[in-house]
Amino acid sequence: MKHCFTYIIIAFLLFSCKKEKPQGPQTNNPDPLPEAGQKIAILLNEGNYNWGNASLSYYSSHEDKITNQVFSSRNGRPLGDIAQSAYLKGDTAFIAVNNSGKIEAIKASDASSLFTITGFRSPRQIFCLGNTMWVSDLYSDSLYIVDIATQQITNKVYTGGWTESFVFAENKLFVTRVGKPLLASSERNPAVLVLDIATNIIINSIAVAQEPLSAVLASDGFVYVLCSGGYDHYQLPELIVINPSSNTIVRTLQWASATDYPQHLAKSPTGDTLFFLNNGVFAFPISNNVIPTSPIIDASGANFYNLAIDPQTADIYVTDASDYVSDGNLKIYSSAGVLKSTVQA
Repeated sequence: MKHCFTYIIIAFLLFSCKKEKPQGPQTNNPDPLPEAGQKIAILLNEGNYNWGNASLSYYSSHEDKITNQVFSSRNGRPLGDIAQSAYLKGDTAFIAVNNSGKIEAIKASDASSLFTITGFRSPRQIFCLGNTMWVSDLYSDSLYIVDIATQQITNKVYTGGWTESFVFAENKLFVTRVGKPLLASSERNPAVLVLDIATNIIINSIAVAQEPLSAVLASDGFVYVLCSGGYDHYQLPELIVINPSSNTIVRTLQWASATDYPQHLAKSPTGDTLFFLNNGVFAFPISNNVIPTSPIIDASGANFYNLAIDPQTADIYVTDASDYVSDGNLKIYSSAGVLKSTVQA
């Protein structure tokens, strides 16, 4: 009988400034990995900038337990400097290690290293289709194109700034561009770039509000782009809806205050409800025409950092960065916002 894992990938911010800076390969805490057949949330622990202490943790819903340092324990070396994001393709997880300029490919079921792709400047997000991988980047002003079979970068597409999220729709890749990362929001040129995947040529650029950091494809077939308004609260945040057939904006919903900072857009398993963080967790049915003002999950003193939605149960997984000094927590809520579990990382 073949046993399968169900994976949920989310990012975690863990600052442990009370602890000594780790030296060399981190093989401590070699807890056993979750058994086959369990549901696993893969937690990316970013680590401290320039410390090289990014790590990987696995949460087992069956045991309600987090196993830390699974990459270093399995492979005898650290993951790298700043684990930014991960993309799951079958049983392979590709991890963008931002400040190390690389992508680590691991076997998702046991965290064993498969190969490493290097040559990036500052990789952010990953999207794969067949044997082709696209990688967004913070500083290179380009999208990287990778041949997964040869594990080599084969091409770069000029984008004119920091690129972040991907949505695949109508055989096109919609890529959010934030703009030059070192500029003030007023000087950036945010857009959603439309890439023809057959030619890897940008065929359209759709101007959007500041900081389009996350995007999803909803059940109505439209691309929803969450724009935070800028790290300096330059303008009101917006949720922008794009028709991928015509490459045009069909709806724009705006927050009431520039002090809001919505981020980390996610969708329900059915794709008809969107979720985002804005201190608390908010739910937005796509049939609505008004941005919600009351969270379904109040932060209640927690420091919510990222979220993911279980694709089977619709449970909401939220990481709590605590005070950036103590260890963080993983909080799991029902789709209605009822707390089911809190696990210390």
